[in-house]
Amino acid sequence: MKTVQEHLKQANIDNLINAFYYKYPAKLDDFADDVTIAQAKKYNYDSMYMFIENLKKTPITPNNDDKTWIFYVYHNINDYMPEPIFNLTPLKELKELGSQAYSYAYEFTPQAEVLGYFIAENKLTTYYLEDLLVEILYEMSFFGLKQEELPVEKTKLDEQIKEFKATNPNQLSVDDFLENTKLDHFTAEEKVYEKQAFDAKMTLGELSMKRAIKEICKNK
Repeated sequence: MKTVQEHLKQANIDNLINAFYYKYPAKLDDFADDVTIAQAKKYNYDSMYMFIENLKKTPITPNNDDKTWIFYVYHNINDYMPEPIFNLTPLKELKELGSQAYSYAYEFTPQAEVLGYFIAENKLTTYYLEDLLVEILYEMSFFGLKQEELPVEKTKLDEQIKEFKATNPNQLSVDDFLENTKLDHFTAEEKVYEKQAFDAKMTLGELSMKRAIKEICKNK
């Protein structure tokens, strides 16, 4: 397996940037009124180009937990079509827990560390490789291209976690929440079919996930 950084070095940057802005369009509201659309597009392209080039040269920082972190892809159904699901999980947990292994967030993880995570070589990960790289770039730049906003946001998150634990708020179930709002929701008769559809989607996703994990563990 290759690391995120190795894949970025081998990627077609033009294609990657185009795919990135296709999925995550730039907001023209972020620019001054006298900036043209062409100027805004060029600025965004140049910024993303330099971002990727810097990532390709950034020294990798080993993670402190000594885990082998792996990005991998499986799929599920959305609007009658297969949709990729991007997961990040330690290899050991994949081997021990299989489809019960958690997928972890990483937008708060330093870029230099994420660059050293591995990308699996199972069939669907290879097929959706460019989409996965786009997702990784988005998450790594969630708090700025240089993660300049990360320290402040990390402090906010820690404070929110402490506040949540201290206040222990009463939590409503989804059904209770819907009953107390004017949002559209299914009738009791419809909920029977909703559950069947939900169960079928869960089964489909789990089958794809198990197949992906089997391919990954077989190659390790």
